[in-house]
Amino acid sequence: MRFRWPVLLLLCTASCMRASQGTDCCDTAGDCLLAGRPARCEMNGRCSYLDTGCSSGWRYGPYNGGQCVSAIPEADAHPGDLQLSAEAGVDLWPLDLSLDQQVACGKAGQPCCSGGCDSALGCVDGLCRCLAEVKTDEYFTCARRASGALFCWGENSYGQLGIGALGGMHDTPAPLAGPTAAGVDLGAYHTCAWAPSGTAWCWGRNEDAQVVDPPSTTLYLSPSSIALTGVAQLAAGGFHSCARKGDHSVWCWGRNLNGQIGNGTTGSPLGLTQVKNLATGSGQVIDIAAGGFHSCAVVGTTLWCWGRNVEGQIGDGSVGGSTPTPFQSLQNVKQAAAGDYHSCALKTDGTIWCWGKNDFGQLGIGSAGSVVPVPALVATSHSFVAVAAGDDHTCAIKSSGSLWCWGRNNHGQIGDGTTATPRTTPTEVSSLTSVRQAALGRDHTCALVAGDQLYCWGSNSYGQLGVATIKGNATTPKPVPLACP
Repeated sequence: MRFRWPVLLLLCTASCMRASQGTDCCDTAGDCLLAGRPARCEMNGRCSYLDTGCSSGWRYGPYNGGQCVSAIPEADAHPGDLQLSAEAGVDLWPLDLSLDQQVACGKAGQPCCSGGCDSALGCVDGLCRCLAEVKTDEYFTCARRASGALFCWGENSYGQLGIGALGGMHDTPAPLAGPTAAGVDLGAYHTCAWAPSGTAWCWGRNEDAQVVDPPSTTLYLSPSSIALTGVAQLAAGGFHSCARKGDHSVWCWGRNLNGQIGNGTTGSPLGLTQVKNLATGSGQVIDIAAGGFHSCAVVGTTLWCWGRNVEGQIGDGSVGGSTPTPFQSLQNVKQAAAGDYHSCALKTDGTIWCWGKNDFGQLGIGSAGSVVPVPALVATSHSFVAVAAGDDHTCAIKSSGSLWCWGRNNHGQIGDGTTATPRTTPTEVSSLTSVRQAALGRDHTCALVAGDQLYCWGSNSYGQLGVATIKGNATTPKPVPLACP
């Protein structure tokens, strides 16, 4: 039941007209007419629209200033008392009711309540979700529920699925009997995850100490804790791993033949080692990425990369050797993505820049062939909000929720219904809409869309699509049978 105070109707009537007459005043959500956006009629008689950029999950319409709706009114406020929100100075008429009582919340797809979400759901970007993220690499895939439960499928030759058994392939999602995860990332043959408390675990292949050091075995079949606390993000590379801590320091461990650990040396595998020379004084470390044999970090809005540079993936203009000390590759960056031998960055203006190996058009610059050792603008006029890199292909999401991919397509990993020649410019995955997140492996791609549905496509040679009925390739997105409880 939704409560309304008569005084609010009077105030609204005195100050505005109906949305259909050029304002955002309402009696019901049906009065809110901003096209294509879920709407809500607030208790103050003003229209708001779904927007995950606000902590409440809702933003007032353009005729009411376009500002975020306050998440929770003050408990001692009374009808008719004007209150300023902590967000952007939004004015509203607060009630003796919490947000939980005023509107529907806590259900799947609805804003998070002050006390969280219904059982089996979690708060993701201000909305209650069942599935939080998907990650892929080489020949396997993992998905994380918002509740923290992990499911993995695909190749398990090194125990990378974390299910306590070794070998074979699993062509449907298998649950892990492990810790509650706040995030997960996949390397070539190993997996790492971290908990809300900041503790972390890795499992799978450990020949280069990419799981844990000192190693007691070369294979870890279930999650094994690593000696780090305060972990806020993990990035698993080909044969190394990196962590971003809450204090904004970056630590890496594992194979270091190409200087991918970032301490200025190359050579034998290293245990937990802090990355040197990241100029954190210029800003906080906000993102990290680990490629096949190199690593990157975004500090403030500056991208730093280090490690193998034979294919120009560091972006310093040279080709060959290694760069074991972080180099400033690009400015005005908000997100980094590292493939096997190429790198990409999403800039604050929505453009994407890529560099490194381009034999399959994975840089998206309109051609394939030569190595590109400096950042090059992806050939499109689109504006993007996220980017992800696989071994030899790349994908990005527009603000509209459409997904665009480019690069190698021999197994249909681009998702356009073909296994044709490589795509050298962004190609829309037209069968998907409202894409929330994408992840890329060696020859396959997965995407999480609104409504908590997961799709995968490309090669299924190891069951990495999670769809047992597919033998060979899927050239268009297929739904993964990972039902929400």
